[in-house]
Amino acid sequence: MLCVESDLKFKRWRALCANIRNLGLVIFLGFTFPLIAQDIPDRSAATADLIFTGLQEFELMGNSMDVGFDLDRDGLEDFAIGAPAGGKRCFENPPVPFKFCDGAVFLFGGKRANLIKRLEGPINQNPDSTNNFGSAVRLADLNGDGLAEVIVGSSYSDARGYHSGNVNVYSGTDYKILSQFYCDSKVSDECGRSIATGCDLDSDGSSEILVGAHTGVYIYSGRSSAFLGKISSVQGSADDWAKNIRCDGDFTGDGKSDVLVAAPLEDVNGSGSGAVYGYDGNDFQNRILLRGDVAGDQFGRGLSFVGDVNRDGFDDFAVGADQQSDRGYVRLYSGRDLSILSEWKSYENCGSTGANCNFGASLSSAGDQNGNGIADLLISDPTYNAGQGRLYLVSLADSQFIQTITGESPSSDAFSVPCRGLSSNFDANGDGQSDILCAAPFHDSGGTDTGRAYLFLSYVPEQAPPPASDDEDLRICLDDLSTSREELVSLQAQVLLLQDQNSEQANHIVEYQARIIRLERKIEQILSQLKNPEGNGSKFGKSIWSKLFDLIYF
Repeated sequence: MLCVESDLKFKRWRALCANIRNLGLVIFLGFTFPLIAQDIPDRSAATADLIFTGLQEFELMGNSMDVGFDLDRDGLEDFAIGAPAGGKRCFENPPVPFKFCDGAVFLFGGKRANLIKRLEGPINQNPDSTNNFGSAVRLADLNGDGLAEVIVGSSYSDARGYHSGNVNVYSGTDYKILSQFYCDSKVSDECGRSIATGCDLDSDGSSEILVGAHTGVYIYSGRSSAFLGKISSVQGSADDWAKNIRCDGDFTGDGKSDVLVAAPLEDVNGSGSGAVYGYDGNDFQNRILLRGDVAGDQFGRGLSFVGDVNRDGFDDFAVGADQQSDRGYVRLYSGRDLSILSEWKSYENCGSTGANCNFGASLSSAGDQNGNGIADLLISDPTYNAGQGRLYLVSLADSQFIQTITGESPSSDAFSVPCRGLSSNFDANGDGQSDILCAAPFHDSGGTDTGRAYLFLSYVPEQAPPPASDDEDLRICLDDLSTSREELVSLQAQVLLLQDQNSEQANHIVEYQARIIRLERKIEQILSQLKNPEGNGSKFGKSIWSKLFDLIYF
């Protein structure tokens, strides 16, 4: 059982959860462990504090996501989840992979998991194609009104030619389209395959929007939408240019954000060795060039700024090469002199099946998970255990693994791609601690490749309050159990009813499903602590326990 802040929002839960913590049943993210596989605690994705499941087959919910802004003015930070193979037309046609489906982006509110808005991709005029709306998604307050705009890539849009792609910017107030970007409007350019924000390059007080395409990185003013410049690709689509873009760090130490661009299939050091380029935010001149060691490394498949780890005034960054010797590595580079500060490799044999690993396929700063003042790092391996997937949390203070999180299913989940735990500012439940949002876009719980997203709430133990009486605790839990059971049955009935109706009810289905998962977990938590009264050291009356077991075995 995991007692999280969402459980503690009612005072009546505080005493029970304090007792549970005293029994040592809580898993914490905040401790450092030696770099020995068997000593590192593992957590299943199934134990996430919130789980979001796709609505139909081939939706790929969780293929993109972003976090860290309050979208509904409730004081809690919210998040966006992309489903590039979903969308309204998928409800109106038999499910066919990537056909008819224009994509969708879901905006969810903090720890309550309420669906704020669902953005539908524009209908692709090619009946056999998809827009891939949600290929990338970012949140950024572009006009300074305190509400984030939503920036969505449609990399397969045919608006200016087959798969030319485009990006839509939606107002954070009414979600109307404010602007659209088309890069160079070239066939198969896939404009919008990646997006970066978090950098004010023209010093106007607003973040710019960097849009990745095969031909280059296109830089637009977030405030005026004006085109500011282009960083041209080196080898075009052959090098997988702009697979990743980052501009939320300053490796030159001059106070202005700089730009990192990954080209994981560049072949200078052999076919697919990969490269990462760094550009000065002042003039967009190339200042950094790092390459993979050998052919097949795919250096740059993972990429993330991580803040100033070594406290030298220059932001550092991490690069993943997920194909190296079929295992992969991640290196932490100094922004000041490009020296390697740390290096990690997959320390396991890729699961019981012996399948290849892709350690380092995606990276993200995780905020400060262990309270030492330095941001930690998330490293994903989507093919661990034949596709089950695994996420590694690493302390950048001492380079030690803190915890692993493993996908639910034994195969085909591709858990942990992508992850967004962008900074210490992402706090979904308002407890002052960094939270993590991850996904398994190929999860099959709702049908083939429906996808799932997982929210993990970090937890710092609080001082235990004065304990309530045992009898009072038990009566409160019995009331909770009975109420939760009734609400669960009601919600399940509503979902079944809505699924028989038209697709306009899809928003409600997503919200109800998230609430059902939370209720199921709440019931499981209550039962796990109350099935054995003597194990908890309590002295409850027989009549109370009789009522409890009536509820346990419903």
